[in-house]
Amino acid sequence: MNLPVDLIKSQTLPALFLDVDALNRNLNAIANRSQGKTIRLATKSIRSLPLLKHIMKSSQTYQGVMSYSVEEANWLYAEGIDDILVAYPSTDRHELHKLTRHMKTGANITVMVDDDEHLSFLQAIAHDEQSQFCICIDVDMSTNFNGFHFGVRRSPLRTTEKVVQFAKRIQNYPNLKLIGIMGYEAQLAGVTDYSDQSIKDFAIKRLKKASVKQVHSKRQQVVKALRKEGIKLSFINGGGTGSLMTTAQDPSVTELTVGSVFISQHYLITIHPFNTTPLFTLHCRSYENLQVRFIRV
Repeated sequence: MNLPVDLIKSQTLPALFLDVDALNRNLNAIANRSQGKTIRLATKSIRSLPLLKHIMKSSQTYQGVMSYSVEEANWLYAEGIDDILVAYPSTDRHELHKLTRHMKTGANITVMVDDDEHLSFLQAIAHDEQSQFCICIDVDMSTNFNGFHFGVRRSPLRTTEKVVQFAKRIQNYPNLKLIGIMGYEAQLAGVTDYSDQSIKDFAIKRLKKASVKQVHSKRQQVVKALRKEGIKLSFINGGGTGSLMTTAQDPSVTELTVGSVFISQHYLITIHPFNTTPLFTLHCRSYENLQVRFIRV
């Protein structure tokens, strides 16, 4: 992308320039791969509020965001973004109190849980505020091949039985409402299998292929077991940028999460051979003071 020098000089830094035509081609390409499921945007990868809003306005496929913290979720809601799923469990008491006050005004924000102590902690806060928390269960989607652990130990809820029992215990808390589950298959979404190490790549691809079947089966068993107990869910979240194609094939999943694929060439090359237009990767912790210009070149 060749930018006029005068255009660059006129901007307050830091600044982000995006080729809007290339971005829109990427948006269409990813939406077409979702197989009719909605896509939730991972804000840890897209560190620009104008860009988030641009993507969400581009298609009905893009609905909601996944924030990396409760603090960020509160900020995003104040900036006009609703339907927020917090990616990780949190014990940020101050921000959780603030979130419950947003809930009383109609906010659609869901927090993540995977532990009984966390349930008690959230119940106490919601009770104090005379409010409630919408809850999503983090289900561990790692796979095991004869003692070989493939994946991350993201959650202690590793079996269908544990997930169901945990979900039933949530019902004992009057200020907590279970509305969804998330199963992030990190071993499929974030493990590189396209490099210059052919033997390693071959092994990883074989592991991934076998893992896909286990992940789909496990997630479907969890959903079926929860429904059998009369537990209704508003969404079943799965995937990441690197597993978009395989997660979209799981009929139990209602929404996908992606982020890096829109602007990161690294994911396009090393995770999955998407035929989209590479832009560049933006790494920025804060949204503040980042100016964004959408340009056509």
